[in-house]
Amino acid sequence: MGNPRIWLLVMLLALPGVGRAGEPLPESETESESESESESEPESETESESEPVCRTTESEPEPESEPEPDPDPDPDPDLGLLYDQVRPAVVRIAAGPAYGSGFVVGDGSRVISAWHVVSMTDSIWIETHDGSHHQVTVERFDKKADVVVLKLADPLTDIAPLVLSPDTPRVGDTLYAVGHPFVAGERPTGRHEGLLEWSMTAGMVSMVGEQQIQTTVSLQPGNSGGPVFDGQARVVGVAVEHAGDFGLARKVDVVADLMASDEAPKRRPPVRPHLALGFGPSWLPQAGDNRRFHFDLSADMGVEIDRKLRVALRGDMGFLINRSEKEAGRLGRQGRVGLMVGPLLRTRPPPFKGQAIRFQPYLFGGLGIGAAGLRSETFEFLDPDCDPSLGPCEYSMTETKEWDRSYYPMIGGGLRMDVGGLFIDLGGSVSPLDPQGTGTFGIKIGVQSNTP
Repeated sequence: MGNPRIWLLVMLLALPGVGRAGEPLPESETESESESESESEPESETESESEPVCRTTESEPEPESEPEPDPDPDPDPDLGLLYDQVRPAVVRIAAGPAYGSGFVVGDGSRVISAWHVVSMTDSIWIETHDGSHHQVTVERFDKKADVVVLKLADPLTDIAPLVLSPDTPRVGDTLYAVGHPFVAGERPTGRHEGLLEWSMTAGMVSMVGEQQIQTTVSLQPGNSGGPVFDGQARVVGVAVEHAGDFGLARKVDVVADLMASDEAPKRRPPVRPHLALGFGPSWLPQAGDNRRFHFDLSADMGVEIDRKLRVALRGDMGFLINRSEKEAGRLGRQGRVGLMVGPLLRTRPPPFKGQAIRFQPYLFGGLGIGAAGLRSETFEFLDPDCDPSLGPCEYSMTETKEWDRSYYPMIGGGLRMDVGGLFIDLGGSVSPLDPQGTGTFGIKIGVQSNTP
């Protein structure tokens, strides 16, 4: 059988997958190994490549988006609820002959309004939505801004005051107003009963200026001093005037400044100027039937002190109006210049119930100026030889006026009644040095700058 070791070696060589030492493995085996390696390599490559991508995605910050503007907090407010919220804080104001609106702010002891509503008198009353009346006084005011802060003796604890807006409205924003357009004195009656008072209007901001807001909100006489507010019931302006189809509201920054001011409260000046212009008939009682009637024009310029005393320089001039005197060729003029002094007495009607009336009994002293004249006409023939009995003659006519002027002291007095911006004056004066008792008595009506 031969050597058994040789047969064992042959059998080992014949087995598959076994090669001789130092020889490479067959191709098929090498390929299979490389394929398996190549199959495993991509896996590792993918893993190694994906890692940096993931790291980049995690490390790069996301771009910041710009914040969107806050939408209108109440773009479409419930107007009924808005009106119910604002109405109780809106008041009516009566100040002498002037009427307007206002609104309660702060702790309920202050009312904001327009200065021109209350500037003519010290007697200022407000009426709240429940019909109660309260007297107020001027605490501070800004005449140029046309804004006033009024002070109540006791806060209105049952009214929620309105809040001033810290923001300035923009063009296009919707605004509202509550006030009393065209309401003066007593409440409307008849077919207007229940209307106009505490009425609400709406519009938009047309333009915003440095001091005022122009708006299409209807602001009429009677709205002055009332609130102009936004959809959150925040006051953005004080109604001060209207210009055509537009309303003008003063920005509330001046209101905030006045309320936060540490200065002493502003008071009305104790002295204010007085000016009056009048006209009317007067007569000069003289001996016999020689009464002369004049048409007088007068002017008063002076001051009122603390609204209790009036001192004025009065001047008037009268022109003779007697027809009989004129036909007789008589002329006459009379004037006076002097000082009138007297106290001011004022009636106090119930608030919102009629017009206050002021009386002034006064004394007058000054200088009287009289001028009596005679008008004459002189005819002169152009041809001295012309005989008018034989026919018409040409002539010229010359009119001459001869005046006799006199100056004399005069004393007198009278009673004056002021109703709003009008007055009626009944008075007279005489000359104590004139033996014929030269004097004048008359009645005048006119207009004046100050009101009761």
